Amino acid sequence: RDRILISLFLATGLRVSEMSQLNRDTIHFDVEEDSSGEEHVGGSGEVIGKGNKRRTFFVDEITLQQYAEYLATRTDDNPALFLSERKQRISVRAIQYTLASWCNKLGLPHINIHRLRHCYGSRLASANINSMVLMKLMGHASYTTTQNYVKLHDTTLARGYFAAAEYL
Repeated sequence: RDRILISLFLATGLRVSEMSQLNRDTIHFDVEEDSSGEEHVGGSGEVIGKGNKRRTFFVDEITLQQYAEYLATRTDDNPALFLSERKQRISVRAIQYTLASWCNKLGLPHINIHRLRHCYGSRLASANINSMVLMKLMGHASYTTTQNYVKLHDTTLARGYFAAAEYL
């Protein structure tokens, strides 16, 4: 449970309140065939995010595999994706405690849940994803908030410069 919980944070950028509301049937598997006939599996789901807005999120193939393995271990009929030790939907506080507990067990400094979301946004920004797409994926209402994740490294600047240099 804990592994897929943390993996989903890193793969989706969900807020802790959004993660706690996930049900077993929230994430849907999508199979697409590319032009060469090769199948690719991805996942998607919807949550009610900040400001009571509906937001779509996406899940990569590796995380989907972990998700399917986790679901296979569940023998109860509770619709919640993550359960507490009392077999109730896991609370925001319990999710925070779980991450803190793993940091402690592994001898790592404390990491708050929002840091995982920040890692998600920073990784996408470093991969040169369009800023407006990143804004939508993060569920931000303001582009200014998204700009906190977009840090231009020298390699990104050089790539942009040399791509445009022929027009100078």
